Amino acid sequence: MARSENVQWQLEAGACKIVAQLPLLPPVIRYYDDFDEKQRSIRDPTTAKCFAVHIDGRVVKVGFDHLPEQLALLIKHVFLYLLGEGLAPSSASKYALGSKAIGEAGIVNLLGVAPTEIGSFWAAFFARDLPAEAYACAKSILRLLCKYRLNQWADSYHGVISALPLPFKDKYAVVRSGDPRYMAITQDLRRHGHCKLLASPSEARRPRKLSGHTPRAPLCIASRTVAGSLCTVMKITGIS
Repeated sequence: MARSENVQWQLEAGACKIVAQLPLLPPVIRYYDDFDEKQRSIRDPTTAKCFAVHIDGRVVKVGFDHLPEQLALLIKHVFLYLLGEGLAPSSASKYALGSKAIGEAGIVNLLGVAPTEIGSFWAAFFARDLPAEAYACAKSILRLLCKYRLNQWADSYHGVISALPLPFKDKYAVVRSGDPRYMAITQDLRRHGHCKLLASPSEARRPRKLSGHTPRAPLCIASRTVAGSLCTVMKITGIS
């Protein structure tokens, strides 16, 4: 056996050993569907080929067939851990799906990294330029290891994990792109006189002088209710 193959075999064996130390998954994973306002259940998660998660009125399938059984079990644990930490089912699903971009070898290598090695590992890992959810998934795996004190990880390393960089996310990407769905929503709100949306992020940052009032620079000069409704509509239509 070649040296590289032997090293990879050892890493895979070590990864399986780590996963084997995780507790059994519960027979049912429960979460709250805030769109339909009802409790949802994922039954027999250990043997399930995918999780059907209700998000914003639709069912998102979180599959695990891209991974061998032991690593699929790990990502199921990550999903459960994220729900337990208070993340929305949509975020837990997105992070779990991020495991596809990491890949089997990437997850195996991550499980073999000790806290003292995470800096150099993350530098190379970050250079892969993966989607943001892949890095969020990787961080969630490390936090899961902290929770169960596996491979030298412990709760005291949460600060180290938080400091690991994530890809930059442009909050105004939809505005800059002129996405027709976003524009249609804002034009409809303008038409009904609910709010006055600024044209660009640069305008949003520029204070406006209103006679008799102190300058202010909100993205939307409107009631919180209307602003919240806009965010909800954008979320339902898939604009993020």
